[in-house]
Amino acid sequence: MVAVYVSGLANVAYQINQWIPVLERLGVPVVVIARQRSIYEGISETAIPVFYARNMAHVERVLTRGVRTVLYPANTMQNVQALRQFRLNHYFINHGESDKAVNQSKLLQAYDKLLLAGPMAHRRLMEAGLSLREGQIEYVGRPQAEMLLDEADNGRYPSLPLRVLYAPTWEGFVDEADYSSIRHLGLEILEQLAGRDDVEIVFKPHPYTGSRRHEDGERLAAMKRFCLANGIVVEESLSSIHECMNKSDVLICDVSSVLNDYLITRKPIILCVNERMQAMDIDQNFPSARAAYKASSANDVGDTLQLLQSEDPLAQYRAEVRRDSLGDFPEGSLARFSQVIRESVASAVQ
Repeated sequence: MVAVYVSGLANVAYQINQWIPVLERLGVPVVVIARQRSIYEGISETAIPVFYARNMAHVERVLTRGVRTVLYPANTMQNVQALRQFRLNHYFINHGESDKAVNQSKLLQAYDKLLLAGPMAHRRLMEAGLSLREGQIEYVGRPQAEMLLDEADNGRYPSLPLRVLYAPTWEGFVDEADYSSIRHLGLEILEQLAGRDDVEIVFKPHPYTGSRRHEDGERLAAMKRFCLANGIVVEESLSSIHECMNKSDVLICDVSSVLNDYLITRKPIILCVNERMQAMDIDQNFPSARAAYKASSANDVGDTLQLLQSEDPLAQYRAEVRRDSLGDFPEGSLARFSQVIRESVASAVQ
């Protein structure tokens, strides 16, 4: 049996919800352990058994009843309460592949295996100096994104108006991990696009926005008011980001897993460069950015959208970054991920 262990802040259920379609097709019994009631209540409807484990005793009661492998979609403090079960296999599966600094934590060394999307993530960990063990890394792609996202036809430009998805990230737990465009660019981007008849925009903010920095929450509230006044669709936090991606022609985003998942669609990406990042070599610090048009201002966004109505110079780079970031699996990412998990369950200490 496989247990998926989920803990974190309120609204974090999206981290497990994106894995539900994969877990339902895994081919082995699965249970989900939610450590906070808000997570438990936010998990999508599924036939998979979901348990609310309020304390450590509840965790152990589940993990000692036939579980062989524990999967972790986030690297949180409460994970240690499950990691103490040394007879089980502990695999970190993450909730997104991205260039964010949080994906370089030394705490990742604690897991038996790190199931990474592709070579880019592996290099990221090596460059950070992590002491990875032989056999600790497995490439599995992003099976949920592969299942849920449609690929666009290469060489065909969408008819007007362009359907634009603006999906910024949040401000992060620390300043080093603040890649959000909300404070510096967000409202200006919406104002730039609202009056154009060649663009339809959908705004989908990260559910954590404003949880660390109050002014970011105020900025987000102002953006939502602007959207309401100008007929711009605001997608609620629990709605599927993958559905929004499929309905779009172009993505505007920050450094986050939204960028990397969108590579599957083969459609253009505009990456916002916030004030903290402007002094950096963007492509050097964030390798996935090679696939995206850069925007340091709302005017940059407008100019790029105008360009994309006739040409797409970065199409080839997106294909290259896609292989590097998400791997290349002839059998499909879902088949690869399922194989790794089945082998783990079979090899666990009884």
